Amino acid sequence: MLAGIQILGIIFGLVMLYFTFYYHKRKDFSKIDVFLWFLIWSSFIFVILLPKTVEWLIEPLHIIRVLDLLIIVSILTLFAIVFFMYWINRSNEKKIDELVRKIALNELDRKDARK
Repeated sequence: MLAGIQILGIIFGLVMLYFTFYYHKRKDFSKIDVFLWFLIWSSFIFVILLPKTVEWLIEPLHIIRVLDLLIIVSILTLFAIVFFMYWINRSNEKKIDELVRKIALNELDRKDARK
């Protein structure tokens, strides 16, 4: 019998699978992105449906419940995603700075050419 939290987790995983498919259809996700997210959400649903399958991982790590493992992995994944997004943001800031400088120099050259 499935517990209430398992049903919520399965519904969440299915909704996220749907959003992954939806964004792929809108051409927002590449095939690699879709594969990665389908793998993540399918694994999430699999572990929720069959929590005994990860006992080989839980025991050596001295984790008591599968839910604890999911929470730990989720937090680590969120930290990795935030770090990656921060890196992308910094990279975009540098590109924008370079572009603004080039535009400013071009405008300055045009003003000098008019004089």
